[in-house]
Amino acid sequence: MRIRLQFDEAHFPHLDPLKCWFHVRPGLRFISDVEYEIGRTFGLASAAPSLQLLLEGFALPSRQEVTLLSAGDLIIVKKRAVKRRRDDGAQVSRKRRKTREAGEGEGRKSGRNGSTGG
Repeated sequence: MRIRLQFDEAHFPHLDPLKCWFHVRPGLRFISDVEYEIGRTFGLASAAPSLQLLLEGFALPSRQEVTLLSAGDLIIVKKRAVKRRRDDGAQVSRKRRKTREAGEGEGRKSGRNGSTGG
């Protein structure tokens, strides 16, 4: 089956062409296999795990089967957003991090003027 690829110019300004046809070999089973083949074909092999494929504006999950694709589909290729990790490897949201950092060392303040109440 052949699909159309369009590389997001913001993420891949060095690629020429930014739009092309791509042959999805019959042996590929998962979207992650397609991501890998795209990376290998366009010299992005080291970036393959960070590729994100979108169909009609929706992400194609890497663990889904290739049967989600149909011949002629337009697939947008982007890089996945990288989540920040703590030193121990756990993921932390920005809101949670700010709350934790604000509470460290100072304790909670109860009054508007910074008094601790009494």
